Formats: sequence, C-alpha cells, structure tokens
Amino acid sequence: RAVLEKVPLLLLSAASSIVTFVAQQRWGVIAPMEFGVGARAANAAVSYVLYLEKTFWPTRLAAFYPLRRDLPSWEVAVAAAVLLAVSAGALLAARRRPWIPIGWLWFLGTLVPVIGIVQLGAQAMADRYSYLPLVGVFVVVAWGGNALVRPTWRARVAAVSVAALSALTWVQIGTWA
Repeated sequence: RAVLEKVPLLLLSAASSIVTFVAQQRWGVIAPMEFGVGARAANAAVSYVLYLEKTFWPTRLAAFYPLRRDLPSWEVAVAAAVLLAVSAGALLAARRRPWIPIGWLWFLGTLVPVIGIVQLGAQAMADRYSYLPLVGVFVVVAWGGNALVRPTWRARVAAVSVAALSALTWVQIGTWA
C-alpha cells in the first residue's frame, strides 16, 4: 500500500522528465550520443561513487569534470561493486534501521535524471547536481550517527567533523581564487 500511494508521484516525475528531455532537445542542450549506452552506464557508476567520495573527502573539486572516453574497466568494476555492496547492505538493514535504505535509495533515485544516461553536455558529473540527492546520504549519516555515537560524544564528534571540513574548505577556496 505504501508503494501504491507513491505511483502518482512517480508518474508526475516521469512526465516531468519527458517534458524536460523534449524541451532540452529542442533547445539543443542535449549532447549528441557520442558515447554508447555502456559507456554512459560506466560513467554513471563511477560518478555515483565520486559524488560520495567528494562528499566525505571534498578535495579536487572542479567547476568542470570532463567526460572520459576511456574509463579503465577496473575503475568501473570497483564502482559497480561498491554500489551493489552498499545497496545490498542498505536493504539488509531495512528492518532495524529503515533510514538507511530510505536515504540510500533517495540518493540513487534522485541522481538518475542527471547521472549521464542522457548526456546533457560534455561533463562526466557536476557538483551542483548532487545537492538534492545528498540529502538522502545525510539522512543516513545523521540518523546513523545519532544511533551509533553516545550522547556524551555527539558534540565532540560534530565539532571534529566541522573542523576537518572547514580545513578542507579553506584549502578548496584556493581553487576559486
């Protein structure tokens, strides 16, 4: 029943995706399909993992990440294995920690329109596309941290996390100078 109540929302999302695709195609925004579906799927798998990596270790951020024609097969295999392992773990955790699959599936699902299966330019990924999808990851982190960290340590863990991310931000600012 919980799934059925979401069908109208999924239909609206599908309709919105189709309208967006058609409009962008007419405006000439959609890049020609230079890459086959396999290459675009490989880029998508690697990009999912890179979004996660850059979220938790925000270095080497860039305004433009060029689309690579020659992704090494080992990189694609590792990315696919990470995605499958995390997905399986999230689904296995569903009974005891329902926020994990909800957050993970939110991340996976909301990136689908911009992950590169339909190529909208010459970029492999764009940091701006990750803002909304990462809400799901942050749900997992926040609720998981709350469940795992003792109440007396929460403020300390948060302070150390903010300090580390602030230092990384300071370093990254040099990129934009």
